[in-house]
Amino acid sequence: MALTRAQGDDVLRYWLASLRLEEALQVRPAARQSGGGAAVPRVDQPTPGQEYFKLPLDAALASLLAKQGQVTRSFDPELSAFFETWLHRQYRRSEDESELSHLLCFPVVHLPKGELAGLVRCGVRLRFGSGSSVFRAPTRAERQRGTFPAAPTEGRLTRAPRAEGTWPCFIDTRLLRQPLGVPTETIDAFFEALRTLKEVTEPQMLALSTVMLESAMGSSGDEPESVASRASRLTELAAKEPLDAEAWLSRLTAAVQRLLQRSGSRARVYPVAIVVDGTQAKTTWHLQRELEALVETERGRWKVDSPLGAYLTGKPLSAGEGPQRALLPGPALTTSQRAAAEAFWGSSFCAVQGPPGTGKTRLILQLCAEQVLRQTEALLGLARESAGMLLITSSNNRAVDNVIEPLTAGSGLPLALRAGSRQVCEHQLAAQLRRTLGWLKRAEAEPALERRARLERASSGFRVHAEALNQVLEPRRAALERAAERARLVQELAECAPPDGDAVKVSPAATRALVLALEPLEKRLRALSQLCEAEAAPSSLRSVEQHYQRTSKRQLRAVQEALQSESLSLELPLPPAEASRRTPEQAMEAWEEAAEVAISRVTELRVALHQAANQTTRAERARQLGAQLEALGPEPTSTPEVGDHEQLSRELLEAAVAAREAWASDRAAELSAAVAVALRTVEQERSLRPLFRNEPDAARLLCRLFRIWGSTLLSLGNCFPNELGSLARVVIDEAGQCHPAHAVSALLRAESALVIGDVHQLSPVIELGADDDARLLRACRLATPAPLLRPYRVHADAEVSSQSVADRAVRKRGSLTDHFRCQPEIIAVSDALCGYGLAVHTLRADRRRQAPFLAHPVLHVDLRGEQVPLAGSWCNELELQETLTLVESLLHGGVQLDELAVITPYRGQLERLRRGLLERRIPVESSAELAEGGAPGLPRAGVALGTVHRFQGGERSIVLFSAVVSRPSSLGFLNARPNLLNVAVSRAQHHFVCLGHRAVLAQGARSRLLTDAAVALTPTAYGGGQPSGSSLAFEL
Repeated sequence: MALTRAQGDDVLRYWLASLRLEEALQVRPAARQSGGGAAVPRVDQPTPGQEYFKLPLDAALASLLAKQGQVTRSFDPELSAFFETWLHRQYRRSEDESELSHLLCFPVVHLPKGELAGLVRCGVRLRFGSGSSVFRAPTRAERQRGTFPAAPTEGRLTRAPRAEGTWPCFIDTRLLRQPLGVPTETIDAFFEALRTLKEVTEPQMLALSTVMLESAMGSSGDEPESVASRASRLTELAAKEPLDAEAWLSRLTAAVQRLLQRSGSRARVYPVAIVVDGTQAKTTWHLQRELEALVETERGRWKVDSPLGAYLTGKPLSAGEGPQRALLPGPALTTSQRAAAEAFWGSSFCAVQGPPGTGKTRLILQLCAEQVLRQTEALLGLARESAGMLLITSSNNRAVDNVIEPLTAGSGLPLALRAGSRQVCEHQLAAQLRRTLGWLKRAEAEPALERRARLERASSGFRVHAEALNQVLEPRRAALERAAERARLVQELAECAPPDGDAVKVSPAATRALVLALEPLEKRLRALSQLCEAEAAPSSLRSVEQHYQRTSKRQLRAVQEALQSESLSLELPLPPAEASRRTPEQAMEAWEEAAEVAISRVTELRVALHQAANQTTRAERARQLGAQLEALGPEPTSTPEVGDHEQLSRELLEAAVAAREAWASDRAAELSAAVAVALRTVEQERSLRPLFRNEPDAARLLCRLFRIWGSTLLSLGNCFPNELGSLARVVIDEAGQCHPAHAVSALLRAESALVIGDVHQLSPVIELGADDDARLLRACRLATPAPLLRPYRVHADAEVSSQSVADRAVRKRGSLTDHFRCQPEIIAVSDALCGYGLAVHTLRADRRRQAPFLAHPVLHVDLRGEQVPLAGSWCNELELQETLTLVESLLHGGVQLDELAVITPYRGQLERLRRGLLERRIPVESSAELAEGGAPGLPRAGVALGTVHRFQGGERSIVLFSAVVSRPSSLGFLNARPNLLNVAVSRAQHHFVCLGHRAVLAQGARSRLLTDAAVALTPTAYGGGQPSGSSLAFEL
């Protein structure tokens, strides 16, 4: 069911609240010992490192929480070091990021891993200064001149403003569960108690948090109690003791300490608060800022008939097909790839399912080839419209780089630019701009007449190739245009259908008169509703009654008379029944409810009248559309195919590239000036935003030269203006791994979009649990019913992604069906898991020369090891030793390091594998996941090692999979969905070897598909099944 615009706004509000909550709960700085250092900070060369500073839980902090004052702290070594860390970040940020809030976290729990976690978190504003002056960070120009202000001497904390309708603080529910051990029912009751309060204050939240922990301490669990009953009891307990905020802070800390002692945890609580930079975990800062602009601007800024509108509401846009003419060297497009490409060029919004190995990246590269062709047509004046900009984006850098890198390879003028985060701008974008500037300078050194002659020759050659291809493609192009026109007419005709239900039947003149009469009545009713919000008192009640009496005599009477003349009526529940017999509080509440119902009924009548007024117009439009459809003739059963034109398409692309370079060479002077400005901006700001803001002419020329850009979704705010439709086309790759909210930044900028990915890949990792999400949704108090929001919900169990949301917004989702990566037996397992229906074109491969025991593409080593807990995860010692032996055997036989991957579902087993490989002197490919595990300095190349989640998107010739599980009770993680096993299996090109307990795995509905497809491999075949002997060293 499609959502309305107002409901789409609710989706945005919900996503914004979810992002804020998830990131607020992730702020856990590492504890640092308070050491020496200067109390006076350095302003010229600040040194980062101190991520927080401490404050006592005293009366001053309590006053701050109650918004009754500010906390001022003089500089000491800790605050001085924190200030230098803050200032260092300010020097690396843009001007519009200098007003970011901090988080106040309390009481502080020192966790066994060395992290500091605050149970309660709230936003604060931190300002530095001296006396009455406020410290202002010097600008870049001032720093370059050596002009620095005096160092501040104190920090000042005030409460940050909070959005209307939100709670004043966040509660770390992860900390409540572990290590405090608060039952889920008690947590639910706490949030239910908050929700029942009309407006939650800071003292109320402190009080409820405290009594929740105290009740959890005394809970026996003998008698079951409903959540509502628990919530009511918590509210009564908190209200019974009207203590001040300082007393509640003391009780809260004591309650946390008792719960830690009861659970036997090594964590310790301290009666202090810490202040941390709220941007430390704020990877979605640009996105949150754009979401705020969308939901807080009056009526929003997005349109229903736009890619973002379709994405948010699920209402499909017009769909058609456009020609894909250009082709890169290499394999041609398959039938399903060409269908996806033509849908992209002819539609405003489309979604494509791309299973593993079906050539998603190749398809996107071919779309870029067509974009180069269209850009060249515009540069040479052969197209009526500008090609606009094509953005390739994704949630991960590798997916973007896989497309952009081939387009920037070689010594010629790059075809695309890679933008993104500050790091990407500093390293990749700056390097590409320097290369472009060098190319333009060399071109500028050539004689102008030679450059103009080259442009004329290249332009003429391009026209010849274009005309030749157009003649071949003309029948199909004309058929696609007719199909697109037919689809447009059919959709518009469907929109002209009369609304469901009985329509109001009145003349156009009477409709206009009624609408005019309703406007003053609606204004009076809204004023009545506002009067009802006043404090309940006899005087307020009299004002409400008098206002209604005047309204009923004038505006309401005029409407009733106009309705009677058209045999219509309007029933309003005013005045409320028996209002005079109630207390002032009850009477005011009854008036408020009745006023809201009255406003709703007047609005419904106005909408019905507008629909009636439009019905005649719709009927006439439907007649015209029907005639146009009839003129198109009967719908063809198929689109005409054309002869072989692949060589012509490749030659046309070569001609387009040559013509684009000739055009750039002819205008080298002005283009090199613009690129120089862009390069200077990127080097100084590590961002493109200042270029668009301060140098619009240079930005325009840069974007005219480069019509293909790459950036990750969360870095778009660092690159492009936040303007609707500023990008002609957007491709979101690997959308099955993308958080639904992350796609908003790209879609709001897009005039048309393609969302491509696989819903059967591992969905994005979301830290919020289902219970956290349910509480958040209640706290948002959205008007949209919860069932309608179900496809948009974002929590750990939601199985939602940008791809799943996009699939709802198209009438027909495309699918890529030709597979080129894995051996047929390997991808057959994925096909059985997910029902892809793939046609496999992979060439046969045989690795038995290096490893004779690799007799089948899918192998299983049956190991009866025991899974044991390790650091909150699982490991299996027998599988570990056999995996290491198998790796050594493969490498000894001649398999290269970069052909081999070892993956596992569990972090515990991953850490044991990492140590084992390094102990045996087997190089391991560096990765962020292993660095997090404490392995800095790993070699750049080696055996790929990671969890299944982290290795998603990778591939190797041979993949070893350590399943770990030896208990049927643990099969749920592997079998809950097909995604995890599908990703694991489809990473292997030639051989997939599963090491695990075959009898246990066979009990899982999905893991059984793997064991059934696998051929047994005995450990003795590769030298296993016995204690490890001497090991070999493998040098890079």
